[in-house]
Amino acid sequence: RRLKVEVEKLMPKKVETVVRCPLSTCQIYWYKSLMLKDMSLLSNLDSESEDNASAGRYKQLNNLVVQLRKVCNHPYLFKHAEPNP
Repeated sequence: RRLKVEVEKLMPKKVETVVRCPLSTCQIYWYKSLMLKDMSLLSNLDSESEDNASAGRYKQLNNLVVQLRKVCNHPYLFKHAEPNP
């Protein structure tokens, strides 16, 4: 029986290739709309606040980042984002 440790030594190193491509018109539209919707959240990042408020702000920022990733990877998952046939 082969062991994972031995097999990993025989395998070639992983190569990561980054392919950069511009956003489509649909993706740009949704990206901008999300950024404009949460403009007040982004503009108030520097202000000092209580721990509870900053925890809530962190959660909102995390949600925004997830939505922006969704725009880039799966733009048609948004409601009304599908083009008309």
